[in-house]
Amino acid sequence: MRTIKTCPGIGDSIWLFMKLVNAGEQFNWQISASPPQRGKQIFDLMPQVAASCEYKPGLGYSEIKARNIMNICRLWRTIRSQDFYLSINAHLESGRRIEEFLPDLPTTYLLEYATTEYDDDKAESLLHSVFQGVRLRRAIGIYGSAYSTQRAWGLWDEKEWMRLIYQMYKTDSDLIFVIIGASFDVDLGGNLIKLLDEQGIPYINTIGEPLSVVIEILKRLNYFIGFPSGLSILNETLGKDGFMFYPSPSVAAKVCNIMNTWAHPSRIASGAYKAALPCDPIDVYNWLKNDYKLFDRL
Repeated sequence: MRTIKTCPGIGDSIWLFMKLVNAGEQFNWQISASPPQRGKQIFDLMPQVAASCEYKPGLGYSEIKARNIMNICRLWRTIRSQDFYLSINAHLESGRRIEEFLPDLPTTYLLEYATTEYDDDKAESLLHSVFQGVRLRRAIGIYGSAYSTQRAWGLWDEKEWMRLIYQMYKTDSDLIFVIIGASFDVDLGGNLIKLLDEQGIPYINTIGEPLSVVIEILKRLNYFIGFPSGLSILNETLGKDGFMFYPSPSVAAKVCNIMNTWAHPSRIASGAYKAALPCDPIDVYNWLKNDYKLFDRL
């Protein structure tokens, strides 16, 4: 069984899975041991391609980029090494489509994650245990990241998120907002929850739930809105509609090049997957209402 060393990001890994699920192999994976060590979860949920995954101290992005086997091998069938580095990031950051990466492998846009009955039950319980068990009909997922990312990339703080949520709720008071994030996202997410409480807007707090449970939550949402994160990428591989922000080109130009490189072209064209640069919350609301027609679809 071969070993692949790669980047630890959830989204970075999912892009590789979209190709390697068609390789007919399982691999041993190694990813960076640097905090927050959340990346292994996605490998545990993809036994189709991951026999194992371990955190490797000292494995950094610069090393992976410099030794990426794609620097010398363009086709999957030419990669014979038993132990190699592999990353798709530079390919997508150049603005090239995912289909052109390892082009002799098909691209699979919808992935099956090995969640369990427990994950399914936990998601069901989280989403449907409010309001005396009344089943939810209109659930909107919100991922606002952490303050460190928000400040570094010029993204929304909790007040700007609240502007969007308030307009959406004013349009449809049957909406409930599902706040999603890792445990380290609790700073911004926690302050957003305080604002929701103050305004009496219904929400469900799922911050800190394991990724396997989050997957089952995403499956049940009517729509998902998130800042740059593997969660938005994961949501798209579930075939669920969503709005994914990218950072401003002035702070992360290469990341912005990725915007329309990996989702299925038909879903990009239809707006089912919407990629956008940072903008005013009211502009997002207007797009959801007038272009995507979210409130007509609910």
